[in-house]
Amino acid sequence: MNDLFAVLYELNQNRYLSQREISEKTQLSLGKINNIIKILEEENYLRIEKNKKNSYQLTEIGLKLLERYLKEEQQKKISLSNEVESITNAVILMAGQARQIDVPVGLISLNDETILDRCIQLLISSGITNIVIVAGFAKEMLLPIEKKYPQVHIVVNEQFEKTGTMASLATAQSFIKDDFILLEGDLVFEERGLTQLLRSRDTSSILITSVRKTYDEAMVEIHDGYIYKMSKDIHQFNRIDGEMIGISKFSLSFFKKMLEIFSENENPLINYEYIMMDVARDYRLGYVRVDDFIWGEIDEQAQIKFVTQTIYPRIIQKEKRLALETVRAFIKEKMNVTDDDIDLLESAGGMTNKNYKVVLNGQSFIIRIAGNGTERFIDRISEKENSTLGQILGLDVETAYFDSETGSKISRFIEEAETLNPVTAAYPRNMRQTTDLLRKLHTSGLEFNNEFNVFYEIKKYESLANEMAANYYEGYYELRPLVLALESDLSRMGIEKVPCHIDTVPENFVKNGQKRMFLIDWEYSGMNDPVWDLADHSIECNFTDSQERQLLENYYQTNDLPPYIELKMLAYKICSDFVWSVWTIFKESRGDDFGSYGRDRLERAAENMSLYQEKRRAYNESLSQRTI
Repeated sequence: MNDLFAVLYELNQNRYLSQREISEKTQLSLGKINNIIKILEEENYLRIEKNKKNSYQLTEIGLKLLERYLKEEQQKKISLSNEVESITNAVILMAGQARQIDVPVGLISLNDETILDRCIQLLISSGITNIVIVAGFAKEMLLPIEKKYPQVHIVVNEQFEKTGTMASLATAQSFIKDDFILLEGDLVFEERGLTQLLRSRDTSSILITSVRKTYDEAMVEIHDGYIYKMSKDIHQFNRIDGEMIGISKFSLSFFKKMLEIFSENENPLINYEYIMMDVARDYRLGYVRVDDFIWGEIDEQAQIKFVTQTIYPRIIQKEKRLALETVRAFIKEKMNVTDDDIDLLESAGGMTNKNYKVVLNGQSFIIRIAGNGTERFIDRISEKENSTLGQILGLDVETAYFDSETGSKISRFIEEAETLNPVTAAYPRNMRQTTDLLRKLHTSGLEFNNEFNVFYEIKKYESLANEMAANYYEGYYELRPLVLALESDLSRMGIEKVPCHIDTVPENFVKNGQKRMFLIDWEYSGMNDPVWDLADHSIECNFTDSQERQLLENYYQTNDLPPYIELKMLAYKICSDFVWSVWTIFKESRGDDFGSYGRDRLERAAENMSLYQEKRRAYNESLSQRTI
């Protein structure tokens, strides 16, 4: 249990405990107990009645805070036992040529994206990190996809004109090391089909939907919850339970059985679904049925107009509606409200996360639905605990709900919000407010349970980027050893570990209509040197030397600044630019587009490194004499 909540819990159990008794129960020092009680009283979470023996009474907001914390902790323990192993691999079959179409079907345009772009982006947003595209016809037209998406590997079925889809699938076998999703590359479909298939507990299963009147796809019959029969010939069925779409999930062991059977095959034109059914005679093949599912395929020229101008717009419109309905259901469950309580629900943008604004009975909130895969580089448990402490300190807005497993949360909306930018952050009043917030956080005496170590973070993002076979920017490897060498310099200068926000971009400082400022978005927060927050804010705002000097004098409340502060600020600015450049490399490897952002930060880090080395020479003797 978090230290602050441990104290709050014990005082709620017994309001007459002495600080020494609280210390014995929580195993916290008397100094820490005293500091926590002081904070709780100052922020109106605790009321102290001072008599011969002090009495501690939780206020209404203190009780609500403790109640929400304990409830969410209990829910977290329940949900952890319900995890489903994730799939990170996919194969897209695109070897064949559609009738009367002179390009691979996946390259047909859907407004501002192609069919293949949509498929890849849906896979990436679902946590897929390794995508194999099997090419054949016009293979050279698909090669640029590998450069656009680092997750993509292209293999070629050179015999595509003489073989069926099983031969194409077998071409990808050297890249398939685990369970995977299989897509036919001529499909346009709703995202929820892929989502539900990935959630299926059957390790091998296919997506099915209601049969269309044309009967031109493989139909299926189900017995005892598994696929029993599949054929395009309607005369073979006692009953028809659905139609196979062309989206499947296979376990590695199921796929190996398919390869075993195919190795003895004498018909090169056989398609994978018939080999699949051969395996299904002895091994269970599940299914996921999606009702009212919108999808289309392009097998010939005549189908292009219908799919691109009718099916695709219907899918986009429906996905937007379903997204709002999902958020609406989320709000109703987590906030214990009804549809009548929801006055407004609308999208509020977002890239890594999806954000929505909701008005409940006249009160406004922001809903954050965390992006898929963000848990790999954001510690949501620490974010929840740290942002709660930020809220208790009066730095952040109230959080009504936070799911530390998924990262989704509901926060108070800041009315008449004024978000700082690099220009307004330099205004004297704003600069005083930002430094006041940071000083209050840094000197609170509280402790976060996690640490932000930029040198560890660099290596973490490099590892994630390497998993995606990411392309590093020119000059990255030349600068890297110089950046890592800063760790020993910083240790010699002296590092103090206090709670830090870490991501002090000006946009995370927001004023409300009463000009009160809040510090939001605690995703990267942790224990660190307080100078990091100052340096990161300065570099993100692109402060001049005089503006940075004013920032430091405001923060330290004196013009007599600590030793090495100029050199330390510069070192942390280099580290900030460098870590966010490799963060960008990783994010771009997952399909995001940041333009020149990452390269610009790397170039600035290199420029500042030259300046750092020049300035360091002036400190060289005194730094060399300091021990780490």
